[in-house]
Amino acid sequence: MGAADVHSNPVATDHAILDAPGPPTGLVYERSAALDGRWRDYSEPVWVAPLDASVVEIELRDGAVEHVLDKSAVLLLPAGARHRVRSASAVVELVTVVFHPAGRERAADEYRGKFTVAQVDALLRVPALLPRTNWVNEICHRYVFERVVCERHESMAARFCEVELVKELFYLSLERAGRSPRPSLLSEASELTARALELIESRLFEALDGDTLARLCGASRSTLLRAFRRDVGSPPSVYVRNRRLDEARLMLKSERYRVGDVAAIVGYQTVAAFSHAYRQRFGHAPSSEKPDSTSASGNQ
Repeated sequence: MGAADVHSNPVATDHAILDAPGPPTGLVYERSAALDGRWRDYSEPVWVAPLDASVVEIELRDGAVEHVLDKSAVLLLPAGARHRVRSASAVVELVTVVFHPAGRERAADEYRGKFTVAQVDALLRVPALLPRTNWVNEICHRYVFERVVCERHESMAARFCEVELVKELFYLSLERAGRSPRPSLLSEASELTARALELIESRLFEALDGDTLARLCGASRSTLLRAFRRDVGSPPSVYVRNRRLDEARLMLKSERYRVGDVAAIVGYQTVAAFSHAYRQRFGHAPSSEKPDSTSASGNQ
């Protein structure tokens, strides 16, 4: 990153920042009432995404192109792209993800046969405004939670988010080049789905039936079901089950919980029922889950 472009520590009480641009994936998180507007550049490609209701104006030095960026999109910038960010809302939460080669290689290895490092690198050479899907929005928030709140730079959840960010970058770029794009967070159906996803995530391990979820979203159950199927590809019940199992897998890989404890936490009445669902989702029993070799390395 360019010298002195972003401070490594908070510079004022109204400007909190985490600056950790190092590999395998970097994260610069800012929360401020007024961004400084200084020129920035990074040695690797980045994407810039304001969170929630934040709105920013981004100016690119080459050609003075300006983008107004809100929760509907992310801005992809190639390595060395000089840019500056100005606040366009009262308070701004801004995430800049730095895509280092190690992180791109990890994602390509995870999705071997789907895309290569060379294909990803080719897409990272030019600026691009990409639509922000529900899944991208959820990953961004989860990644910030892991890195900023939990201060876990190499946790299973952080690594999962890093791989998913590269994967989504690849497919969103392909869709932008010619395929029909997935709906962004500002489409009518996606607004409803985004609200449902927020509620599900906030009550992931609580009993939340379809009727209650629809009522809290201000929609009928059938309307929510149609929107959710279109945006997520499955009904809410399937999404909730899979999300709980994903969290269960992270717990088991941490080696801090027994199978029976995890089953109870994620809402299963018996270990047998949990094991059956887990095997269907991941292809093996929960008792055979192994930690990643780097999962115990802690903070970097």
